[in-house]
Amino acid sequence: MLTTARLTLPPWHDRYFEDLVRLSGDDRVMRLIGSGPWTRAYTLERHEQALRQWQREGFGLRAILYEGRFAGLVSLSPCTDPAFPAPAREIGWWLAPGLWGRGLATEAALAVRDEAFRLSTAALVARCHPDNRSSERIMRKLGMTFHTPGLDRYGRPCRIYAMPRPDAHRPHCEP
Repeated sequence: MLTTARLTLPPWHDRYFEDLVRLSGDDRVMRLIGSGPWTRAYTLERHEQALRQWQREGFGLRAILYEGRFAGLVSLSPCTDPAFPAPAREIGWWLAPGLWGRGLATEAALAVRDEAFRLSTAALVARCHPDNRSSERIMRKLGMTFHTPGLDRYGRPCRIYAMPRPDAHRPHCEP
């Protein structure tokens, strides 16, 4: 369980499925996601994948709970892009529209970024639609920099941001 000043970020659980159905079906949330709104069947498939990832990897999708209620999600998944050193991980977030503009996605993403580096992540990667300036601002607040244009998991254009492990480029100094 991760916590921040305002948020609780529990590992993904069956109890969040209906929340995911609502979030993934909201045009405002999904308009800049390459797939657009998800069907209930596809949402179930992704929900089950998230549960399996936790069993297999020990990290993954987390609910964002604000004032005890589901507010969105933040994810950490293996990044298979060969442009990044192993083990690279990808971070992402979705927040319910009524909570946009309060810094909650940034707060959740910062906690998961720190978790990623505690898990010996070599590089952290994030992708967003070219028009998603809000997510780009969060990426910069995480310490990420623009890496390259690319494709998202649905084959559509995106912008890729990345950051190496914070201690990756520090020279070793003998006492």
